Amino acid sequence: MFKDLSYICTLNLKLVKFKIFGVFVLIMMCFVSIAQDVHFSQAPNNYIYLNPANTGFGPKTNRVVGLYRDQYRTAFATFSTTFMSYDRRLVAWGNGWQLGGGVDFLYDKVGYGIISTFSPNISLAIGKYFNQGRQLLNIGISSGFAFKKLNYSNLTFDNQYIPLIGFDPNSASGEQLDNKHRIYPNLNFGINFSTALGDYSKLDIGAALANLHQPNQSFLANSVSRLPARYTSYIKAFIGFANNEKWSLQPAFVYNFQNKAQNILVIANVETKFKETNRGNYLGLGFGAGYRIQDNDAMIANISVLLGDLRIATSYDFNISKYKPATKGFGAFELSLSYEWGEHENAQRSKNFKFGCPVVL
Repeated sequence: MFKDLSYICTLNLKLVKFKIFGVFVLIMMCFVSIAQDVHFSQAPNNYIYLNPANTGFGPKTNRVVGLYRDQYRTAFATFSTTFMSYDRRLVAWGNGWQLGGGVDFLYDKVGYGIISTFSPNISLAIGKYFNQGRQLLNIGISSGFAFKKLNYSNLTFDNQYIPLIGFDPNSASGEQLDNKHRIYPNLNFGINFSTALGDYSKLDIGAALANLHQPNQSFLANSVSRLPARYTSYIKAFIGFANNEKWSLQPAFVYNFQNKAQNILVIANVETKFKETNRGNYLGLGFGAGYRIQDNDAMIANISVLLGDLRIATSYDFNISKYKPATKGFGAFELSLSYEWGEHENAQRSKNFKFGCPVVL
């Protein structure tokens, strides 16, 4: 939950002395939080971030995904995250083999811009279809760099509080600010198995490993603060009702483990395609709910709109954890967009394995 506040802790408590309430919250976070990567409530449809093995294995040749998350806007520590990706099938050859490639970036801000991270990556995945395209086994890798910045101008220090006067931003902080930039490499791996369940249903089982090399993210010279490896596993499905695709249930279970911190997400969406346009595209609408189980964290509500190959989904996390008083009951808002275009060259394989990557929202 408090994924990046521990980065502030690694700077040394003396360096980040906020106002009285800020100091209390910061100390509490230092004891209860562990450095974690970004998490999303709409993780199942954030394909590449969830697992690089999904790169280039969508229902169509090209796919664009964008997602924005805003969390704890009313609290002391806010989180704002933007993720975008583009992936496509690069080449397919005999006996069901396929290669996909993609690019993505993540931009994350913590505490009104006190810490910001920009992380661009490239990814590749290779897979093989079996049983006339009804099963698929694919593996993937993504790599890039994280550019992390600490904005000292948004910090206040105890030396800037003058007796009988109050806070004076022009007073000297009395601190030695060694470094405000940090660059380290990213390296992620993943594997996914997909199988068709009848003609209108599909199941995905996958696992991914991020930060395998545990890079040093400390801003302090001669100091080491390792970003722990993150382990992800998931099961998700597309279940068509009444022998067609107009009604579907899309459940998912996602589990993340990172240095003793766990994030368990259970979510499901029901979607219906209720109208066909003049161009042959369906209009659709979906509703769903989810629950972040660990520490009784949050209840999630979502709604999605479908127009042909364009999906727009929004969700909101209702904070129900013990930190509810600090957040005033507010949680996180997410907005996602995905669009696919182009057709696979192998029409028979696409027909047998029509869903490609699952469309859980």
